[in-house]
Amino acid sequence: LPLSLVFPPQQAIVMVLILELVGPAFLLKRAWGAVTSELGLKRLFISACLACLLLLPLGIAFQDIFSQKVVTISIALTVVVCSIALLLPITRQISISAGGVALAGGLSGAMLGLTGIGGPPMVLYLLASRLDPRLVSSFLMLYVSLMSLLKILASTAYFQISLFVMLV
Repeated sequence: LPLSLVFPPQQAIVMVLILELVGPAFLLKRAWGAVTSELGLKRLFISACLACLLLLPLGIAFQDIFSQKVVTISIALTVVVCSIALLLPITRQISISAGGVALAGGLSGAMLGLTGIGGPPMVLYLLASRLDPRLVSSFLMLYVSLMSLLKILASTAYFQISLFVMLV
C-alpha cells in the first residue's frame, strides 16, 4: 500500500526520505572516500548538490500550491515514468560534464521538492556516462542521502515559515 494513499503526500515523502537516510548510513564513509579521491568527481558532486539545492525550494513550494490530489498523482506518474526510463537500455557513451551534472542536479532538486523522488535524473545521467560503475554507485549513495537530508530540513523550514506567515 503506497504511503501517499494512507498519509498526506508531504508526510509520506518525509517518511520515505528518513528511510533513505538510515538505509545506507553505514556505507557513506566508504562512498565519501571513493568520490573525494578523484578531484574532478568531487567538484562534480558539489556542483550537482548546489544545483539540486537551488531548485529544491521550488518543488517544495509547488507542494503547497497544488492540491494533495495533484501532488499524489505527480508522485505516481513520477514513479511510473522513471521506472520505465530506468528499464530502458542505456548505452554508456557520454562524457560526464559540469553542465550535465548541474542540469541533472537541478531537475533532481525540483522533482525531489515536489514528489520526494529526486534520484532518477542523476541516475540516468550517470548511468549514461563512462564513469566506473563503482564510482557511480558511491556518487549516487552520497547524493541521494544528502538530498534526502536537505529535503527534510528544507520542508521543515518551509512549513515553519508558512505557518508563521499564516499566523501573522
